[in-house]
Amino acid sequence: MTHFEYYLLFYEKKWIYMIMLMVCSLFYYKIWDKYTFTWFDPLRFTIVTNVFSSAVILFLCFTENIEVTIFLYFVMSITIFWISLIIFAKKTPIYSSKIIINENKLSFILFVLFFALFLSFTGASYAMLGIPLFADSRLETYAGSGMGVLGRLNPFFSTYCLFYVMYLWDNSNKFSSRKLIAIITIIIIAITGILSGSRSSFLHLIFVFWGYCHFYKRDTSSLSKYYCILVIVIIVSVLSFSLKSNSDNIINSGEKFILRAISSGDNYFMALPNNRWENVETGPWAKHLFYGLLGPLRIIDGDNMPPPVGYQLNWLNNPSNYGVSSGPLSSPSLLGFIYFGWGGLFFSLVIGLFCSFVIFKLPYLLPKGIIASSISTYIYISMITFIGDVCLGMGYLFDTILNVILLITLISFIYLIGIMLPKQFIIKKYEFR
Repeated sequence: MTHFEYYLLFYEKKWIYMIMLMVCSLFYYKIWDKYTFTWFDPLRFTIVTNVFSSAVILFLCFTENIEVTIFLYFVMSITIFWISLIIFAKKTPIYSSKIIINENKLSFILFVLFFALFLSFTGASYAMLGIPLFADSRLETYAGSGMGVLGRLNPFFSTYCLFYVMYLWDNSNKFSSRKLIAIITIIIIAITGILSGSRSSFLHLIFVFWGYCHFYKRDTSSLSKYYCILVIVIIVSVLSFSLKSNSDNIINSGEKFILRAISSGDNYFMALPNNRWENVETGPWAKHLFYGLLGPLRIIDGDNMPPPVGYQLNWLNNPSNYGVSSGPLSSPSLLGFIYFGWGGLFFSLVIGLFCSFVIFKLPYLLPKGIIASSISTYIYISMITFIGDVCLGMGYLFDTILNVILLITLISFIYLIGIMLPKQFIIKKYEFR
């Protein structure tokens, strides 16, 4: 089923869709009410997306576009996944009490290094590969260039720099040089986010701010007073649809925004009607699943690797789009069904438990402080991608491991330099009071 066919079905049976949406909202409400703290929490945004995508399953069944047996599988699979996801979740998280020695000085050194690297890498990619916003496909910016490592490192650099300047802002007097540094840093990262062509770049700023309050300040109760920022982000998102669709009518832009929301389950309506999923090729499931994690290390050979599931679904439903690098995400329930049929229920259980550990357990095992809190935020934001797309999550898992190794290496090197240089050199030179 194409997007156009789905939209026609929606307009014809919109009241059925609305009822299904309310049913799904009741299921997910208990999760976001008990395990998320604020609308700034990236998990709550993910849950809202899943409300819309899960409603598609019910909608397709009650409009007789999929078989009842397939409907039952996906209801069971999604339920199993979310139950296993909250295994390690706690309403009140338990934080680590460990600390990093001389963190005030160390965190500033890392900020200088990461911001310099971020500017250098971004400038190099613009010069050699062009600006993603003006490219035919921003997703292929680094494809075949040999510079893909820049795309893996820069998101962490920007996360850390945003995190650190929030700390500077909170620990600065009025009109100080620290606040000027914070303002300039945020503006530069915001501009590069716009030039990246990703509408979610504004959300990233919000998510990092949430992580700063949650992991570092350990208090998100005051975030509600910043909800006006969410309104601005929504307005900007609606306007971005206007620009993309070349529409000068805000009402038409709003309609396109709504259509984008109700088609959040495009992986389901593209895969399930007419059993399109049967034509998706993955090759050996283990090779396909772990390619994002082990492929960059050449442990898994990428030769003859089938295209991503979402790309294939796009091409199967829209033959004229063949070769275009776009398509829906491959959720745990859909990917497990394609791999194992009804055995995908166990797949959903395993992926849910893994997500539960890396989202709700792993970040809270790290030491407290600005450095560990920034990496906790990065892990939390990155690993939530598993909920929407397992293969994409594997790629982010590789990025996370790479950045953690880089961070540990730099910290070790800085401490080593501090030992080799005259006593207190690092502390005196980089004291930032």
